[in-house]
Formats: sequence, structure tokens, C-alpha cells
Amino acid sequence: SQTILLTQQLKDQKLDLIIWPETSLPGIITDAPFLTDEIQATAAGIHTPILIGSIAKDNEQYYNSAFLISAEGQIVGRYDKIHLVPFGEFLPLRPILGWINKFVPFDDFTSGKLYKVFSIAPLQKKFGILICFEDTLGYLRRNFAQAGADFFVNMTNDAWFNDTKAPFLHLQAAVFGCVENHRSLARAANTGVSALVDPWGRIITSVHNKQG
Repeated sequence: SQTILLTQQLKDQKLDLIIWPETSLPGIITDAPFLTDEIQATAAGIHTPILIGSIAKDNEQYYNSAFLISAEGQIVGRYDKIHLVPFGEFLPLRPILGWINKFVPFDDFTSGKLYKVFSIAPLQKKFGILICFEDTLGYLRRNFAQAGADFFVNMTNDAWFNDTKAPFLHLQAAVFGCVENHRSLARAANTGVSALVDPWGRIITSVHNKQG
């Protein structure tokens, strides 16, 4: 894929971590072993960890998840999104609003439970992952910091905002979270704004990925 080709071009950059956006792996990770194998081989080939987003499936339950692939090409960690989007990832009040499925059928995602903190060698810092709009939620950021995260990673898909100011507002909300917790943020967006933010809320660098 184009994302893999772009990733392979980073081989000589000697990076600590490469971050792909939310749902960057199409479909369910266990249903696309050929693509998963290719990503694992890419990580091993450039000897750099890669963080990817994918849907995960366990016992007929679906999760919006992030997977960490080590520099040796092994899946070494997974975080399941804790705070789901109503009507986007689950139907609230399903006994009352279940009739909506007659017109827009979809299954609910399952919420994750663990504030998973990751670490990678030789980087000695630990990080917590915030998927989509989780980087705007104070309690999530605070709980990840208390769990030992030295910095935050946000993987997001802002395509549903189209060409509006919303992707920029999303970033600004995340900036406040950096200041509140005195944590840096590395942000990867498929459309929207990818950025690096320092613990004082200063946007060190950014790139705007426009839809289409």
C-alpha cells in the first residue's frame, strides 16, 4: 500500500516510533493476515516500531484498537479505545432507539477497560494512546498520566469533519490537555492536523492533511 511505501522511505531516519492514524489498517486485523504480515515485515525491515490503528475482534465483540509492532516485527501491545462515540461506534439506549437499526444497521463496538501504557527501546519514555476524540477528554488524559505515561499519542480519523474548522478545534482541545498534564503529544491524523505539541502547549510542527 502507499502507506507502507511511505513508511519504508523512513528507513534511514533512525526514528524512535512511526505512528499511523486511527483505523489505518482496513477492516479487522485478524481478517487481513497478508497485510498484517507486510506491516510486520516493514517494521522489521526498517528496524523501527510502528503503531497502527485497526478494528479488533474477540469472541464476537469488536474494538477500535491500536497495535504496537516492535522493531523486530512482532505485535507486542494493544490498546482498546475506552470512550466510544455515540451513534458512531455504539447505539445509546438501544432498547429504546433500536428501531434506528432498521434504517442504519450497525453493531456496537465494545469499550476497552485498561489504561494501557506502552514503552519502546531504546526510548526510555512511556506513552499512552488516545484514539480519535479521546485526546479532548480530561479524565482520560489524567488517568493515562497517572498510569505512568510520560507523553501522549493521538491517532485520529477526522474525515467526518470534511472541510471545516473542526479538525483545528480538535487539535486546540488536545493542546490544553498537554498543558494540564505537562505532557507532550504526538498526533497522527489521516485527514485533519498531524502535529507535535510540547508540555507547554506549543505546537512544534504540524501538517494539515486535507480530505480528498
